[in-house]
Amino acid sequence: MTDSPGDTTKKCEFCDKRGLPLLLVRDAVAPANEGAPLAPALPLDLPSHAAHYTKRLLRTGYLNVYDEARKRWDAYFVTQDGYYFKMMLTPGVIPVKPQKPFNCPDQGHAEIAGVISVPDPANATKVWIGFSDVLWTDAVRKRNDDAAVRKRHMVAIDIKAALAGGPVRDCRPLSQLSAVVAEYAMDKAKGEKTFAWSAHTFTSRQGRAERLRKACDAMRPGKGLIVTVPDPVGVATELALLMKRNVDYFTQEPERKRHLAANAAIGAIRQGVRDRAMLVEKAAAEDLADTQARDGWFMLLISEDARKQSEKLRHVSPEEAATAADREWLRYTAKFDDPARKAWETKYHADLSAYDGKWVGPLALSHATLMKSRDLADYFECNYDSGNIHSGAVYTDVFTKCAAGTQDKNACIKLYQEWIAGDMSDTRNLLLRALVFNQEEVAKAVAKAVKVSIDWRSIPWDNLIAAFAASIEALAKSAQEAVAGLIVTFGGPIAFLFRSILDGKYGIRGGVMALGMIAKHPIIKLEITDKRKEFRKLVAKELLQRSGVALDPKKLSSAVGAEMLLQDITGIKKDGNVHTTWLAFVDENIGGMPPNLSDAEQYDWMTKHVRNAAGVEAMNVSKFRRVITKELRFGVIGGLMQFAALTKLVDDEGKALAHNHEDAQYRLHAGRAALAATTADVLGNAWKAAGQLKYGASYGPAGMKFLLGGARYTGIFGGLAVAVLDGLQASQALEEEQLGLAWLYAASGGLGAALTLTLAFPAIAFGAAIPVIGVLFVLLVGVAIVIEHMKDNPVQDWLERCPWGKLTDKRYKDEQTEQAEFQLAIKD
Repeated sequence: MTDSPGDTTKKCEFCDKRGLPLLLVRDAVAPANEGAPLAPALPLDLPSHAAHYTKRLLRTGYLNVYDEARKRWDAYFVTQDGYYFKMMLTPGVIPVKPQKPFNCPDQGHAEIAGVISVPDPANATKVWIGFSDVLWTDAVRKRNDDAAVRKRHMVAIDIKAALAGGPVRDCRPLSQLSAVVAEYAMDKAKGEKTFAWSAHTFTSRQGRAERLRKACDAMRPGKGLIVTVPDPVGVATELALLMKRNVDYFTQEPERKRHLAANAAIGAIRQGVRDRAMLVEKAAAEDLADTQARDGWFMLLISEDARKQSEKLRHVSPEEAATAADREWLRYTAKFDDPARKAWETKYHADLSAYDGKWVGPLALSHATLMKSRDLADYFECNYDSGNIHSGAVYTDVFTKCAAGTQDKNACIKLYQEWIAGDMSDTRNLLLRALVFNQEEVAKAVAKAVKVSIDWRSIPWDNLIAAFAASIEALAKSAQEAVAGLIVTFGGPIAFLFRSILDGKYGIRGGVMALGMIAKHPIIKLEITDKRKEFRKLVAKELLQRSGVALDPKKLSSAVGAEMLLQDITGIKKDGNVHTTWLAFVDENIGGMPPNLSDAEQYDWMTKHVRNAAGVEAMNVSKFRRVITKELRFGVIGGLMQFAALTKLVDDEGKALAHNHEDAQYRLHAGRAALAATTADVLGNAWKAAGQLKYGASYGPAGMKFLLGGARYTGIFGGLAVAVLDGLQASQALEEEQLGLAWLYAASGGLGAALTLTLAFPAIAFGAAIPVIGVLFVLLVGVAIVIEHMKDNPVQDWLERCPWGKLTDKRYKDEQTEQAEFQLAIKD
């Protein structure tokens, strides 16, 4: 442990250090004004009111060190608590990581285990140091023998300058330790609170700086250095997580959370009441016409005018339906102060807009800038082996973590949409490279196929699927499924790609080929034509089947009929034919397809037989929800394709509205949101931890909790929702003010506010009490079933006791009671 060759102290891979000691740190992200030491700015600016850089110990991973004078590589494993385990490098052999945490009790050993050292520094020149999430292969190490490659992602330390005592680039003297490194500057309580949101464990070393200095002085008096090692991945993941934390600060404030939940519930009640009132108005019109028909049956037989008058009696115009709905809703608004509720909602929108513009949007801009930076591209290109699938699996996993929870942020969305429609051969297109586990041969196969494929039938699916299957064969199943996590994380941009293809904006893209390879099924674009009402039935039935409520065929038919009737009443056009497009897997299990067909024959069969709504339904479009746990990649991609196709139908209906009627607009807006929420729900639940990766380091528990928790819903839902925004006004508002998607849905107001607020913040709106599917059922597709359960007295009683209720002395005491009573009010 000392420079003395005669030292007989027991040594190990942690504390056998001698020479010039180096304490390694990284530039990390810290929230502003929370006590972390301030580090100098980097080329990537951070909004100073929201965040700043600080120095932190390296996170867990691998450290690679090159001694230029001796032409020698050393490698270390960095533990969760910041100790360095030196690994034996033997060509062709995977180095062994430590089997247990560092726990040496000997005095000074912990300090030495927390540094690396340059042996015989008097004869050293430059020492290069680089951090990586992946264990280098021999090929990567050989490539990094080139100084030009090292320069792209490693830090070079001039050892002679260090020994001379002058300033050294990227280094500081150990005497500054307590002032600049967060773990040495902050006590345990303060540090853990400040970085509670981070994926990277905070292990306080406050009070240990002097011990470290003494231990380092014993090795090389007064020469120890603090060295900053580049880590763009650490910054990217921390920016993503800090954005999530900031959103939570706003949405989780107790009173705001409670009022938001109550506001969403009132929106649900309002729409249910209006739907029922319109159905009652239609039933009354039918009864009146039937009575006239019975009493004047003879006139109906002989008079065309009488028959026209009877049909006119049956018709309820959108305006008449709205009047009836408004009249019925007045019975409910008498129970609570609706102007006060609207004032709260207006203030909430304004507060959220301002908060997002200050604490979320600027961080999203920084994140997007980093994601497309040369620094991050160099990190992935220089550390990962494009010919090794285990290295590729870590590439996909790490890139996923860089972006988790950001697909609903406008600045990030634009980049991801560019990437997913881009060129597979571009090594800076990190998203497409991650889809194919960064395997160069697979990427080349896709790039070549894009050039030679003149139409969907000519895509060489057999070759592509076989190439991908061969490339991942050596991976464990859990590691293979890591790409499903990537697809969920980028579900919105992928849905955008599918939708753009359906709308004719894009032709064949490498991203689609990669997704077909991953699913192990060719993807086909179908031309579909049918009566408008058949497509409306298809969408209504799909929404009902997603509701989470078991329906027998009779009830399903009744519910679809009720939804169709409401669409007719509110002015959604029902006549005429619709021509649309549909993306689907070529699947031999599609009903009616003959067995033993080749891929080309299956393609021809599908283009011939799947030509209308019935053919689409025969493809079993909901299959993805049933198979997703067994065929994760197939299910996730299938769900996104179905989402794109169904939302296209909904949006096409919006363009064909016979009347610009409020309730009709609401139903279409709610349809998009429902499809986004239910798809997000299925995909989010299917995304589990990817398992152990052979060449990868583990991820901190805090980060995994976030990735598999809140972001699963808000991020996926937001990403899917923005993927199908056909109104460019909303996109323009985002572009002009650089606001996050949460603002868009919160501030959209009016027609779909209750539904979109509920879905954008499902855990907030109803705690864990009412699942998002249950909310959809109440709001959107439960007309024939749920409305009959909405007894006036319980619902009105609830309104009287909500935060705006007129029984001010009897309002519910807390959110839990309030929402529990809401559930009871809408049930039998």
